Amino acid sequence: MPLGITAGGSVVTQAKEGAQAADSVVYENVIKMYSRLFPMSQRANTTAWICNADVLPQLNTLVQVGGTAAIPAKFVDWGADGIMRMMGRPVYTVPYASTIGDLYDLMLIDFAWYDAISKGGMQGASSIHVAFTTGEQAFRWAYRFGGKPAIDYVVTPHKGSNTVAPFVALAARA
Repeated sequence: MPLGITAGGSVVTQAKEGAQAADSVVYENVIKMYSRLFPMSQRANTTAWICNADVLPQLNTLVQVGGTAAIPAKFVDWGADGIMRMMGRPVYTVPYASTIGDLYDLMLIDFAWYDAISKGGMQGASSIHVAFTTGEQAFRWAYRFGGKPAIDYVVTPHKGSNTVAPFVALAARA
């Protein structure tokens, strides 16, 4: 059984902003999450944002506030393929992400740092003995698969105080 990303010790949680409203995502959250990602992962094609579908309206309306004015976030755009991108990385909605405002509702992940392995191929078996009295035949299929994060810790840079990791989550904002 795969361990999953959130069960390992290699997730950095980015705190919410001081006066941030509940169930919201703000410009500063995205900037700070990106800065907590491994520097090599920031340029990797294996990095993507994942979120709950409830988060998309917040991402579509991100603005940078300056005084009394607000300008749209320049790092959010939609590609010709219909996929939203932030900081050049695709944004995917997944049904397994928490709802908006909860931990793990928005994550930045470098999938290259997740080790997955399958052992053998699909195995099948059948038996006429399982339900002999009813004349039925039983079938069983098995596929062996496992996975876990490649590292089980976060890294403190030699110069700097913010930890970095291949998996970054936005803290709860309730």
